[in-house]
Amino acid sequence: MAKVTGAVSTESCGRETTMQQGRDEDEFVTGEITAAPVIELQWNDFITCHSIASMNELYKHTKGVGHHWSVKKADESANYILGAVGEYAVAKYLGKWYDGNVGNLEAVDVGGEYEVKTTPVPTGHLIIKPEAKDDKPFVLAVVEDLTVRLPGWMMGTDIKHEQYKRADQHGRVLYWGPQSDLHPMSTLPRDTP
Repeated sequence: MAKVTGAVSTESCGRETTMQQGRDEDEFVTGEITAAPVIELQWNDFITCHSIASMNELYKHTKGVGHHWSVKKADESANYILGAVGEYAVAKYLGKWYDGNVGNLEAVDVGGEYEVKTTPVPTGHLIIKPEAKDDKPFVLAVVEDLTVRLPGWMMGTDIKHEQYKRADQHGRVLYWGPQSDLHPMSTLPRDTP
């Protein structure tokens, strides 16, 4: 069973922020990131994620599916693993079975109900494409080694607003939701259609 912990939450100027302990014993960093559940995975969890990522990558290559457009080909395997770790952590948090949807390119990431976007960047955004499902909640997973923080979620339709619209370095339109705008995980709808 995954260990779930939380960050220390404080009030600052009427806005909830998070204090996270830095590398030094007495150093604290305060940011605009709300307190979030943290899933601590074990090595056996990571091995499961690595296996699922390898199977998904192999399946896509055998079906002639090109590498993901937002990732350099050299980084593709690491990206599959990163995605699987984020999805696995969300499944653990929700108490859902996770099989990685191997062989099903159109499947919803966790339990047929939740889409997951994963980043290794501590202040990373929830990023979706214009064609992302409007009617599904998207959960952001922030991965650092075997620790996954879940800053929050947003419905696909809610993130597709002009304020979040950006073009990437190739001119493709994406929607970037900052962690400070995400709904807390405690409000994530359960058993969505």
